[in-house]
Amino acid sequence: MISIGGTINPIEELVNVLQVTHDAGANKILLFVKREETDSRCPNGLFVTLQIILYNSPEDTVFMALGIEQGCEEVMAEVLSAMLESLIYDITSSVIKKGIARYRLKHFLKMLKKDVSKFCEKNESIYIDSSAFDYFIRNTDFLKRVIERSIATKLEKSNKEFLRDELKKAREIAVAEGVPFVNSEERVIKDLYQLIMDRVGTYYRNRLSVEQRHMVSMCLDQLAELKEAVNANHKENRKDHREILDAIKEEGKLNNTKAALIADLLSKELCEGWIQEFDVLALAVKDKSDDLSLFYDCLSQILRSERCADAVKRIVDISDVRIRDNAVRTVLPILLFRDEVIDGLVEATTAGSLRDIVDSLISGNNERIFLEEITFDGGLEIHNFTLNKKLVYEEENLIKLIVILSLYERRIRNIHFAMEEVGKGKCAWFTDILIADKRVEGLISNNADDNSQELTTVINQILQHKEIYDGLCKKFRSFYYSVLVKAYLVMGKIDEAEKYVPKELMQERPLSDYVYAIRIEKREVGLNEVYGYSVRNENYWLLNNYFVSSKNEKKIIDFCRGHEEIFEKDWQLFFMYQGALKVLGLNDEREFQLKKHTDELSNVYEYWNELLNLSDLEENQNAFVEACRDGKMTSLFNHSDYLIIERLLNFHEYDIAELYVTKHEKAGEKSFRIKKYKAIILQGKKNDVEALKWYRLAFEDNGTDEFVIDSLLTLSLMNKRKVSKEVLDAAIKVDTSRLHMLVAACYLNDGDISRAKSENIRAILMSGENYNPAFGQYISISTFIQSNEVITITGIEANTAACCNMANGSQCWLCVYKDCILPTSPYVWNNDYHVHIDDAARFGFLRKHTGDQITIDNALYVITEIMPLDCYLFRTCTAKMIQNGFAKELSIPVKNGKMDSSAFAEMIVQSTPDERQSVDWLEQYNNIQDVPLPLYMYKGFTRFTYFQFVDMILSSHDYFVRQMVHVSKPAEKYVISFSALVALYKAGYPADRISEAGGTIMESVLVQADADVAEVIKEYNRDTVASLGVIDGKLFINQVDETGKDYWLKEAGGFKKYCETIPTVTSDKDLSGEFFGGFDSKELFGICDYDAIAFVQHNEEYSLVIIEAILASLSQNDLINLSVISVSDWLIRHQIDDTRLIGYLQSLLDEGCLMSITKDVIDYMSLEASKKDSDSKQRMYLMWDDLLGKVDNFPDKQKAVFIQAVSEVFALFEDEARNIDKGILHILTTNILLLRKQKIEMFIDASGCLSFSLVNIESEELEDK
Repeated sequence: MISIGGTINPIEELVNVLQVTHDAGANKILLFVKREETDSRCPNGLFVTLQIILYNSPEDTVFMALGIEQGCEEVMAEVLSAMLESLIYDITSSVIKKGIARYRLKHFLKMLKKDVSKFCEKNESIYIDSSAFDYFIRNTDFLKRVIERSIATKLEKSNKEFLRDELKKAREIAVAEGVPFVNSEERVIKDLYQLIMDRVGTYYRNRLSVEQRHMVSMCLDQLAELKEAVNANHKENRKDHREILDAIKEEGKLNNTKAALIADLLSKELCEGWIQEFDVLALAVKDKSDDLSLFYDCLSQILRSERCADAVKRIVDISDVRIRDNAVRTVLPILLFRDEVIDGLVEATTAGSLRDIVDSLISGNNERIFLEEITFDGGLEIHNFTLNKKLVYEEENLIKLIVILSLYERRIRNIHFAMEEVGKGKCAWFTDILIADKRVEGLISNNADDNSQELTTVINQILQHKEIYDGLCKKFRSFYYSVLVKAYLVMGKIDEAEKYVPKELMQERPLSDYVYAIRIEKREVGLNEVYGYSVRNENYWLLNNYFVSSKNEKKIIDFCRGHEEIFEKDWQLFFMYQGALKVLGLNDEREFQLKKHTDELSNVYEYWNELLNLSDLEENQNAFVEACRDGKMTSLFNHSDYLIIERLLNFHEYDIAELYVTKHEKAGEKSFRIKKYKAIILQGKKNDVEALKWYRLAFEDNGTDEFVIDSLLTLSLMNKRKVSKEVLDAAIKVDTSRLHMLVAACYLNDGDISRAKSENIRAILMSGENYNPAFGQYISISTFIQSNEVITITGIEANTAACCNMANGSQCWLCVYKDCILPTSPYVWNNDYHVHIDDAARFGFLRKHTGDQITIDNALYVITEIMPLDCYLFRTCTAKMIQNGFAKELSIPVKNGKMDSSAFAEMIVQSTPDERQSVDWLEQYNNIQDVPLPLYMYKGFTRFTYFQFVDMILSSHDYFVRQMVHVSKPAEKYVISFSALVALYKAGYPADRISEAGGTIMESVLVQADADVAEVIKEYNRDTVASLGVIDGKLFINQVDETGKDYWLKEAGGFKKYCETIPTVTSDKDLSGEFFGGFDSKELFGICDYDAIAFVQHNEEYSLVIIEAILASLSQNDLINLSVISVSDWLIRHQIDDTRLIGYLQSLLDEGCLMSITKDVIDYMSLEASKKDSDSKQRMYLMWDDLLGKVDNFPDKQKAVFIQAVSEVFALFEDEARNIDKGILHILTTNILLLRKQKIEMFIDASGCLSFSLVNIESEELEDK
């Protein structure tokens, strides 16, 4: 050791030996085992910093020199002993001052060391030698808390609770480190706990006086208060720094434990942006600890000074390992951001994981910190990051900061989502600005129509940190203001952006880039200067900004002709050049340049866009589609990513378009456009129901998009969906003819005829010269309005139309509207004059009569005719439909002055479709040799509504429901198919019991019922209900009498009320897959059962209640996951009594559901019979016999179907038939035989044995029966 005088003195005291060894950079030291000078003079941190290896003899040192070292358990024994000694010294140094007490302490530590060595030797294992145990001991305060418990008089947790929590921590560390942790490992922790509790507790109680124990307790309390103050300072209810200062102001020099706590607080204050508090606290404690003073000086210089290399070197001079490692953790991300050399941190780092991180960063090998796997999926480059679990567990906050910095450096779209995910709400001033910068770039990239609100949010977040960054070095300040200025520039707020440019930073990059951007916008810089800056800094986006701002196509062309070498560095400029050529009509040069750069741009959308705009030949379209097929098409301009999708959609390439939409989704984008594109793709693939879901989500994001609103209304109407008021109001607000027509259709479905008519008239008035479907809609609405009221019109008034003629013969209609329907007033449509009644009064039109003169647009007219406005609209719409071929005009021919009725009938026959095919299809339905289609399919061949058709099939004795024997699958809940619902309604099954039994109907069923009822009321609520038709070329008239009209009105109204009582569910899925992909399943099943099948397929807790064979056959197809249950099997699941069950079964059989007697029904009847007394059982048998006996009254075809069905059901029992109640079985078999016209006869065969035979019954016998 060199003295002040320059002489060299020998190093004798152990403390100096250790200090010099540490200062020389050593990590290990050999000590003779009898050397016991490890007393209170030695700084505590040295025992943790240095790995002390003891030896007994010179032979030991030889073995060590040869690499034959102590076992790992001996090293851990030294670590445990050193840490325990350091912790005990912290709480006893101010108490034990006398010689005898010091001797007792020294002796105790010596014995404790021996006990620890024996403990490690006894528990030698993989775990005690592992990094997991090492980390648990060094970093969890386990030893400290055990020592505190051993001398505490009152414990907050029991031993069991304390050990449970500590074992949980140890297990988590072991899992992170990949080390097994089972019973034997738990035993190591428990034994160590017991050892310390026993030894330290005994020493405390037996070797310390009462006064000394009291002082030790006070020391512990002070440490606890300090730690509590530090912890509380990081909660939302932050304590004032005065409390922390008060906790230490009485102290002289702080011991290492307290200093480490304060260092931890300082680090957290700095990381969380409490810079002022950081300074105040640091200055207050600097004179209390040399390490804290150096800690603060290094951190402050690295944050604030333009040169910080010296501060980095000085970190190694911090003596306490905990404080020094804390300093490394705190400054490492800051140094990385500043691009400073971090090599000097290696020497300063002690903790193993922290050293691994520093080593990895210096070597540039980040794989020890995180692994990055790059894969390609549909042309999308996917980066998967896997963090080192061990490092994350031990250095979580540091690892996250390093990963965020790494992510920031990557040019990946929407990377801010990943950065936020890594931070998970723990981001502060440092990471907030990094994420904000990427968010701004993301908003630019997403190219939203209006992102000002999001940008304002980002700016407000940035401004919250202004005070922090203003006190930091130029590197930080320049970066901070560049992000802020960029955000303002994107918003177009040039003056605001300029206001936030500090003069002293104008030349500092990256801020200087945005200074140029401001000057470009303000026209304060020339092309040559921008070009020179761009070339020097290889930052060519400023050139693009310059040309966009200048709006001078010739200047762009002249520049690009002279600087084509820039294109390879900035292809965006090339396409700006293309745009300028297009504006000036220089297409030859445009085409020449495109061909010249085909190889470089073959996967760039802008190239294809220019090419297709030059020539949209099919050859070019196909080449574009092929280039897009693998998802490798890229774009240069932000909005072009969407144009790729839109052009593919225009070409109906839905699968390829979906590939590019998926790329956006995987990049984290959930914008309105993506939702809209997904909806269009699904609709293009005929998946209308799923498309509706995405259109609704798109509408929630943007309620003004006309296409989305139109699609929502159209698909809702097509798929029997309710339309929300918000969508209807949005459609009305957009104010187009088509949307008003669609809104009218929605109101019509809801039965609101008045509003439907108003919207329809608005649609008519906004139509152009071409045909508009609103004309036919008006005719349809008019048929809904039945009125026998005689309207007498004497003059022009509200809702009238007047025919006005000029002297030159020209004609004009004047239409007066009471309601505010007109787009404007006055308004010209169809060359007629339309006004609101207020304007009619102002112009003097009201109370004018036939023959009066009026002036319209300065022209004089004479009124020749006045009629109701509805009459004018009806005539006009009819004329336009005839004019455009959507209606025919028939007039009765006259022969010899009389109507030629036969010629008129022939005209009708020629213009009316023959209905023979419809009759043939209905006959085919009940042909058991043919495969039955769904009832909905047959409904299309009739004039009935869906409800009427099913009702007719169930009510008519000419038809029966095609069913099949199948296995029913019960479930928790049920969806009732449409035909099954009508069957239950007609059987009189209460609607409230359906919901009680877990039954529901689809939303589309309720909408279908509403529409059907509206149609029935429109058709049958008239004095005369008749229609003309043609069969086999012959005209017939079908007229409905009063009984028929009354029946349908009551049935339809009752069914609607029935449906309204039952809970509804909504499907947002389509039928797809190998089976359903081969045909139009919606056209086949109808939207009601289409929804029901799709819903049950995707909800396993549901089963579909059915009566139709086609639905039962679906459940038996392996390609379809569909559970079904017959109506009768569903009924018995309700545990209803046999009387009511037989009544419902009778109704179902009467309705033509001839397979209602199922195996489950027979089993249920048998079970019910077994529960009854003799009289009740006889009554039940009589009802059962009556039910089966009535089948004999059915038509022969129905009877044959029933016999076949029951025979098949009976065959299912096989050997189980013997378990059926004898009475139920006897009645069943007897009735089957009677229906077959057979009987069983007994006779004695040739061998003399009793035999039985089945013989036919003669007609006479049947009559007797």
